[in-house]
Amino acid sequence: MRPDAITAGTWNAVDIVIRQGFNFLAMLVLARLLAPEDFGIISLVSFFSSIIIAVLQTGLGTALIQKSSISQAEESAAFWWSLIASAAVALALVFAGPIIAAYYDFPVLAPLMGVASAHIVLTALSSVQSALLARELRFAVLAKAGIGSTLLSGVLAISAAAIGAGVWSLAIQLLSAALLNSILVWHFSGWRPVGHFSIATLRPLLAFGGYLSVSNFLEVSYTQGFAVIIGKRYGATELGLYNRASALQLVPSSAIAVILSRIALPMLSERAVDEQQLLLTFRRLIRFAMFMNVPLMCGMAVLADQIVLVLYGPHWASAGPILAILSLGAALLPLHAINLQLLLAQGRPDAFFWIEIAKKIVGLTCVVIGSFEGLIGLAWGTVIASLLALFMNTYMTKRNLNFGLLPQLADLADIFLCSGVMVAVVLICRMNIDLPLIASLPLFVAIGAGTYFALGMVLRLRSFREASEVGAALLQRRRVRIEL
Repeated sequence: MRPDAITAGTWNAVDIVIRQGFNFLAMLVLARLLAPEDFGIISLVSFFSSIIIAVLQTGLGTALIQKSSISQAEESAAFWWSLIASAAVALALVFAGPIIAAYYDFPVLAPLMGVASAHIVLTALSSVQSALLARELRFAVLAKAGIGSTLLSGVLAISAAAIGAGVWSLAIQLLSAALLNSILVWHFSGWRPVGHFSIATLRPLLAFGGYLSVSNFLEVSYTQGFAVIIGKRYGATELGLYNRASALQLVPSSAIAVILSRIALPMLSERAVDEQQLLLTFRRLIRFAMFMNVPLMCGMAVLADQIVLVLYGPHWASAGPILAILSLGAALLPLHAINLQLLLAQGRPDAFFWIEIAKKIVGLTCVVIGSFEGLIGLAWGTVIASLLALFMNTYMTKRNLNFGLLPQLADLADIFLCSGVMVAVVLICRMNIDLPLIASLPLFVAIGAGTYFALGMVLRLRSFREASEVGAALLQRRRVRIEL
């Protein structure tokens, strides 16, 4: 692993971990100050803004990262297109606000659509700069902007909730985070657009990003579409319960997936011409990601009820079973993400697009069918959809590198073994140790973590050796070579 990639990975991890940590702590406080209904309503607002950002900004940003060489004219064209298109769609969303509010019978949604629209435009202001910083592996700049905006927006939201602002405190958090992040990215990046652009200059980026835009639309529709279903079918309170359970299981799994995805695309793209080096790097990435994610999600699944009660309080207890089920589905999330980054690194957005189409059709079918059985059915539908999607995400890896799902799972066998033993030990302890909740949860977490690492180190399993070497390299910022 190159020293600059190690440094970038370190800053990337610092950014994600600290930002997720600040946001997580803010949400714990807000969950005790606000009702589940408030979180349900804001999740609908976030759905509309997220789906527009995914379509108009994310695909174009990925195209900027992936392209082998890029001119200032192309960078500026991407910026102006992203800003103008986002502003136009955001304005349409403002006018649609009363219709959306009437459909869900939540009058507050009408003015909140204005917040969603402002969020879209503010994100567009920094989307190109953020992509260019990622392309150059300047994650230190992204970390400064992300951490600063997350911390300040969290403080503002908690202050507003404390004086009784209700759902508007969450709206303030959403809007202020986007505003502060854009200001800081503009300040630190040093990049500025030129004052004009041509569609001809933009066309190659749109050709690549177009596939991703549709794929991102399907991804957001699938991952956040539960808000549309639950909000209409069951109400804002139930939506808030599901939203918080989903967000809680995403804290570790999405953080790991995002950290590895951010550095995976540049690293894999660099090695795309050498199939052997590409495969070696890919295997190392998935083993390192799954080494962290699988035990975390298995532990969360087996302790879900206690985690919800300790973190959110008794009025959120119904979210416990949902969290346990969703955690099982999230155990393989980094495997999904890195397989898809490999496909993009090989310059195949078309294949990425059709895989996304296929798996989202299957996924939405599972989710809709599961929703007829309530929140638990919806959660199981999500897990089943995730498992089916894994077959599709690894299909092209099998074709291109002859390293499909079964070899990948075999490469991770030691991680699954240690995680399974860990779960068994924790379950036995839960049945035989009776302590107050505030004492039992940290005890079971310590027992689970100790079992997992002790077993791996005593047996000298490959994934554990590799993780120690990579961890040492990250701390010392030196070159590391891992034998596969």
